Amino acid sequence: MLSHKQGPITVRSFASVRGPAYTESMEETPPANRIRMGQTVYLVVSRVRVREAVVRRCDGGLYTVQFTNTHGAIRVRGDRLYPTREAAQEHTRKALPLPPRLDETFGYWHNVPRWMA
Repeated sequence: MLSHKQGPITVRSFASVRGPAYTESMEETPPANRIRMGQTVYLVVSRVRVREAVVRRCDGGLYTVQFTNTHGAIRVRGDRLYPTREAAQEHTRKALPLPPRLDETFGYWHNVPRWMA
């Protein structure tokens, strides 16, 4: 146990206690997918559409993004932003096919393949 008389705890003092592997793990490496200000990102809206936006500000894990087509801005968490449109498309909900329905006016089915009618 270190007392106040021994001085502040530093990385060097931990290295002497825990070994060199501990100090190597403490070195920070920036993540490869880090989102920066001014970067173009893609946002999934309502799990259906993908919109292009530009990051204007990052504060406490929330990003302020400005849409490129309407110039409106919103604040979202970082897990809703994707670096490419293809990555965002993977997280959208696929459109379900419409159920067949009978047209009462003319008496035939809509949205049904010809071989089923």
